[in-house]
Order: sequence, then C-alpha cells, then structure tokens
Amino acid sequence: MSSEAFKERIVVNSLLCAAPVNRFSSCSTLVRSKQSVEVVFGTGQQIAIWNCTSRNRYPTLKLLKGHKGCITAIKNLERDSLRFVSGDLNGTVLVWAPDGEGLWQTVAHLVGHKRSISCISCIRLPIRNENACSSSEEEFLIVAGASDGCFISWKISINSQMGSMMAASEPVEALQTIQLGNQIALDAALAFLPDQSTHLVLALAGTDNKVAVYSLALPSLVFSLCFRLPGHTDWVRCLDFTLDPKQPSSLLLVSGSQDNFIRIWRCDQQVQPITQQTHDPISNSATDDPFQTLDELTQALKDEGQLTPLETNRQKVEMKRYPIKNTHWSFVSDAILYGHESWVTNVHWCINQSGLLQLLSTSSDRSMIMWRPSEEFDNIWLNVERFGELGTSTNLGLFGAHYFVGPHDQTETVLASGWTRSWHRWSKEDKAVWEPQVAPTGHYSGVTGLDWEKEGEYLASCSDDQTTRLWGSWRNSQIETPTNPSWHEICRPQAHGHNLFGVSFIGDRRSKFVSISEEKVIRVFDMTQDFIQVTQELGTTKLPFQKADARPQRATVPPLGLSNRVEDTEENEKDPHDTGSQQSCPPFEDQLLSHTLWPEIDKIYGHPSELSAITSSRCGRIIASACHANSSQTASIRLHSADDFSPIQPGILEGHQLTVTRLAFNSDASKLLSVSRDRSWAIWNRIPSSDGFVVDERREKAHARIIWDACWATSSTDMFLTGSRDKSVSKSCPRLKYQSSHAFKLMRLVIWFVGKNLGSR
Repeated sequence: MSSEAFKERIVVNSLLCAAPVNRFSSCSTLVRSKQSVEVVFGTGQQIAIWNCTSRNRYPTLKLLKGHKGCITAIKNLERDSLRFVSGDLNGTVLVWAPDGEGLWQTVAHLVGHKRSISCISCIRLPIRNENACSSSEEEFLIVAGASDGCFISWKISINSQMGSMMAASEPVEALQTIQLGNQIALDAALAFLPDQSTHLVLALAGTDNKVAVYSLALPSLVFSLCFRLPGHTDWVRCLDFTLDPKQPSSLLLVSGSQDNFIRIWRCDQQVQPITQQTHDPISNSATDDPFQTLDELTQALKDEGQLTPLETNRQKVEMKRYPIKNTHWSFVSDAILYGHESWVTNVHWCINQSGLLQLLSTSSDRSMIMWRPSEEFDNIWLNVERFGELGTSTNLGLFGAHYFVGPHDQTETVLASGWTRSWHRWSKEDKAVWEPQVAPTGHYSGVTGLDWEKEGEYLASCSDDQTTRLWGSWRNSQIETPTNPSWHEICRPQAHGHNLFGVSFIGDRRSKFVSISEEKVIRVFDMTQDFIQVTQELGTTKLPFQKADARPQRATVPPLGLSNRVEDTEENEKDPHDTGSQQSCPPFEDQLLSHTLWPEIDKIYGHPSELSAITSSRCGRIIASACHANSSQTASIRLHSADDFSPIQPGILEGHQLTVTRLAFNSDASKLLSVSRDRSWAIWNRIPSSDGFVVDERREKAHARIIWDACWATSSTDMFLTGSRDKSVSKSCPRLKYQSSHAFKLMRLVIWFVGKNLGSR
C-alpha cells in the first residue's frame, strides 16, 4: 500500500482530551465571540481551550503548544476579545491570536524575565492617527511581573484583520523595567481613569500588605509610583478594575489578600483639591479624611468610657491623592468584605443580565462567593450566593473565578478551578436555582497506566496523582447522537495514598481491576451498584453486568486508611452528592472525589519490593506482575490466578537482571512478553494444559538504553514492538529472526494495528 493511499484510509478523530488546569490563581481567562464562550487555561506546558457555550455538553478540548515551561498566568489582551497573553515558569511571555480558521497562533514573543511569570495585565491603547499605518493595526500595553523581582512593560502592535497571517507589525519594544527589590508581584491590573483617554493607572499587588499605584500619561509609556494603599495585613494576591455602572465617573479597584479580607477602593476626581498635596502626591491626606469627624467622636466616647474597645475596631479609611494636570484623583477605601475563612485567591468584576455590578471571589477555604451592593445602604456589599465543596478534605481551595451569560440561552454560569485541578461549573436560568454542570477533569500528574474494558466501552487510567479513573462515553444526552458521543470521566474508583504505577482489568475484564503502587501488594477492586446505574443512565454500556444486584452499593475510605471498604448503607443517611440513578449526566468533581469509589476486595502478596509492572491476559484469568529489582533473584515475574488470586505454578519466572518495566500478553495468552531496565526483552511460552509459562527466547542489549514499553501486534502472534529511552522504537519478530529500528516507518504500522483493532470491535 502506498503512503498516500494509507493516509486516505486512516482517519483519526479526537474523542477525549482530559487536561487539568494548572494550580495558579490567574492561569485561566474567558475569550468570547458572538456565538461562543471559551475558557483558555494552562495545562502543564500547553494551553487548553474549552468551549463551554453549551451547558449540557462540551466538544473535545483544543491544545496549543508554544511554551517550554509550565504555564503560570493567562490574561485577555482586552476584555471580550479572542486574543490573550500567557506566561510560564521560564519567564517566557507569548501573545496569541486567532488566525480566522478556528486556530490560534503566537503573534509576539516578549522577553526580559528570567524567572517564573507571576502576573500579567494588558490594555488596549488609543489609536494615534498620525502614526497609524492602517486602520487594522492595534497597539497594546502589556505588563508582567516575575519571581526575579522585576516588573516589565512592553508595547506591541498587531494586525487585527481576520483570516490573514497575523504577526507583529513591528518588533516588540521593552519599555520599562521596575525593580521591586526582594518583593514579588502577585497580580497587576491596568485601567484608564474615568473620562480620560491618555491617563493610565496601574495597581500592583505583591508580597507585602500594600497595593502600589502607578500612573502614566500618554504618549509617555513610563510608569511612576504615586502611592501605596494600606489596609491589608498580609500579602495581596489578586486585583481587578472596573467602572462603577451607577457612577461612571468612578473607578473601582478590588483587592483580595491572604488576611481573608476583600477591600474595594473607589477612585474618583476631587472637585476642590488641596494645593499643598500637589507637591507631594505620595503623602497621605489625613486632614481631609471624610471619616475624620467620626473618628474624633469615637475617640472622645472611648476616652469617656462610653465605648468599649470591641466597638472601636473599625479600619480607618485611607484617602490617597495624586494630581493629573489641573485635577486631583483620590483612592478611598469604599468597602471591606469578609466572608471567606482563608486566603482570597481570585477576584473578578462582572455585570449580570440586569446590568448590575457584582463581584466573584474564590478562596482556599474551598468556596466561591458572589457579592452584590446593597440596595438600601451605601458601601455595603452582600453575600448573595456561595458555591463550593462542603466537607471535602482533599480540596484545599478554588482558583480563577469567572462569570458569563450564554450567547444563545442567556444562562448565567460561574466557573472556578479546584485544588485537584478540575473545573467546577454552576449554571442557572432566569430565577431558578444554581445547578452544577459537567466540566473537564483530568489527571494532574503523569499517567502511568492504561487498560481498556473488554468491549471497549470504557477506559481505565492510573497516575502519579494517586488516583485511578474510568473514562466512558455519554450517549444519552438530549443533544447527543449515538454516532457522536462525548467522553467524560465517569468514575474515580481509587484514591490512594501512594503514586500508582499500573492498572489492568481482570476476571470478566469489565467489573474488576487490579492496580499497583509504591507498595509490595497488588490491590483488587470490584465495581458497585452505583457505577452500574451511572453507566446505564449515560448509555456508556450496552451489555448487562453479571450479578449486578449482589454487588455493594458504594464504598468509602476510612480516616488515615488506604483500603476502600464497603459502606454500610443502613448506618448512613442518603448523601445528596451520591451518584445514583436519578442523575442523567456524568458525575461532577465533588462526586468523583469521594462518592464513586469501588471497594477493595482482596490483596495479592509475594513480591519482595515495590511493584513496577502489571498486566492480565485477554481472557482475564492470569495476572502477571513484577517489582523493582537490582538482582536476578528479585527481578522475577510472578503469575497469579484471577479466580482465587493464588500463585500459578511455576509461579516465578526468572530471566532478567534488573527491574521489569512492562509486561504484555499476546491476543490468545499463549505468549508473555517482558522488557527490563537491563535493556533486554524475553518471550515466555505457555505450558500446554496449564497456566504456567517457560522462557522461549531472550535478547540481550535489544536497545542502547532502558526499555520502557512493549506491545504485541494484533495482526500477528509473533511480531511485537519495544520503545526505549534511546528514542527508538524497535519491531521484532523472533520466528523470522527479524528486528528493525526504523521509527519513522514504524509509526504507520502502529496506527494500522490500532485501527484494525478498533474496527473489529
């Protein structure tokens, strides 16, 4: 078959992209168009784009590559724009824009930082007609802080014409570097002063308890420090600017801190500024404090003993002024919000459907709060909605508060990412109650094992994040068709205390699986009735399960324990978070955390050290496992029966010198393939009328480095593939005495084998 004919026959579509969001306060943003709302977030060294327009379903995530370090910050280039800016651990800052074909590409690379990017802020500059090359050219000011103690600003010009190759119209210009000393900028916010198109204000929060306010006057692009806003008693982590809809001449700044408080500052123009303050813009204005009279009265009452110390615990309001031309602008503490019980991680201004201003805040207390101003009292903000996870000890906080209104159904939606790096989503229509919605999840550490269920209806995965997860299709959605299902995490049967190294289905290869971790034991798990009900409601499975009624309802993990045990449903009241037959969508993150566990029914012992590899035969009767080893005595393979978990004789296979890294049975379980850290592979033949195996062939130094993986070709019982740390993939067929390491040719064979396997299901 020719290469072109081969490409025409092979069509690959992405069905599942499970990507966790990086655990940083400002590592996500919303990009909007007239037809869709998408969340852009960092996932490792890549950027994921999640189309969350529909509340019932989301398409497969898109991934953008360009960074070489873990992404730490993402911000919009401007509000309600499809363009955004990202920064990573290496200090790289990239500007992204759509190319008109539904794809994004980098249009600018901003250099200057040497350490991890901690914050980014952007604003669009007004068009200068005398210097503009064309009407499609736009200028933006971008600022970024990093852990190197520097704060750098750039100006970029990009072509906004859609459908053409976008590129910077001029080289990126580094404008200014502000040295912060031993402090690190944690967040930054840019805004134009009200009714001012030439005067910018920059708020900068960092590893102190003050908010630094800088300003500049165009066409100059050099910031100067005006003053620092006191009030917080711990690091200030997040900032956001907005105009007050009720008072368009006022600018509101919100700051969230590790002291658990949120402060709102009002910036407006003073009609009669004090002349002596013109010479000292950084000084405090104590004489014109609007609360000075009240403070004097409070002190007088306290001196006379008519007021207790507890009643005088009011934070003094600070007013800061700085001059611009012939006017003075003041920052006044407008409100203090307290509702979180731990660090405030993110704050975000938003406008609801009624045009009212509201504030979203997230905290490490596992909650997100929606605040609105009181209709009766000025400077009073009310906690109108609270979202989050109650009683979940594994989640240590929420990050990245977002709010949007659906472009089609006008549904209100709030989003936040959790400590487990999965998204939390709540939506409501009109005056209905807020309801949780399906959102992306994923392993937040390296995936170490995969195994398909016998019929290919769901997939098991395990990871260094110490969880085992099951992924399946959602076919019973109202907007789904059987030929176009969406794939989601449907179960998290194991939440362990050690990193997991392997997983494999056993028995009927549907209802039981085994997993290994940094332990000497193999753990065996059995499914629950709750899982059966969920898969039936979602349409994930078509074939019925055996002995469904005899299975336990659910499982739980005891405190300080590692083994899932069957939950006694008679002693426990019905939990509203339980996944049952009434839920017609995949489980949410709070349900997956603790309500989809499978009970551990047995343990298999025998290995002298921590396990390294595990697999099972296609029929599910034989379990093969190996452990970490430094000698031939401990580098053995052990076989166990999946029926009663007893050793199979001969139960110990010795043939390697060092750790066995991968095991694989062929399709009819007549051969077992093993590869090792000693760079060798071995083939074991099954003993007739027995489940035991004996070595048939072994090859030393099959690769130049450790062999990490191996698999059999499904079209042949003799051909197999091995992958090594030497960056090569080798194809071997011992019966024909053939071995090849042409990786570029081999990739087509691998795709052909996989395609044939899937097509036969």
